[in-house]
Amino acid sequence: SCTVMGRYLATTQGKDQTFLQAWQRVTMVWAIQGEKRQIQHCHVSNPIGELKVAKGEAFVNTIGKMAWKFLQLQVKETCGRQRLVLTDSKERVYFVSPYEIEYAAADGRSVHVTLLDGQTLTIRGKLSDLEKQAGGGLMNIHRCYLVNPLCISSLEKQTAVLCSGARLPIPEKRYTQVRESIKEFFIQLAENTEQEKKLGEAREKQVFIP
Repeated sequence: SCTVMGRYLATTQGKDQTFLQAWQRVTMVWAIQGEKRQIQHCHVSNPIGELKVAKGEAFVNTIGKMAWKFLQLQVKETCGRQRLVLTDSKERVYFVSPYEIEYAAADGRSVHVTLLDGQTLTIRGKLSDLEKQAGGGLMNIHRCYLVNPLCISSLEKQTAVLCSGARLPIPEKRYTQVRESIKEFFIQLAENTEQEKKLGEAREKQVFIP
């Protein structure tokens, strides 16, 4: 016989209306019956409410971090197979999806690329080259900044506030244009999502939508 113990993170799917995450502890006992391996015992816990909270940290903060990680995973699922080829000064090559990038900042002949997981890559080249390579996945809001519009939580006067708390400047003369571009992006995104939903429902019902 063989006993296997471990844990996994159960998460509601992105299409669900309710968000929920919880660690599940699992124990499985396998045994050989004749020439086959079979599970003789399976136990799964449901430890909702048993989140470990660090000293001085509030429960809601822990949930917020989990929700942020959940959002990152959902964003990655929508990014498809497109990858940017980024090379740093040490000739290391990174293959990054545009949707894994939170924002990018120009610094002389280099560009600092901040990823959703908090990692920062310093790559060679110009900001305009990165924007072109991203193919619309990153939005130019300043001559020194590109941003992933999916990471913008709000706009203040001449400032883009990101979900991570980062604040990026927007030139006063370009603020209205940038604001309208971001609004148009989300309107188009909503329309595309609705169309994909209808197509998905049509496939399930095997009907044709002209």
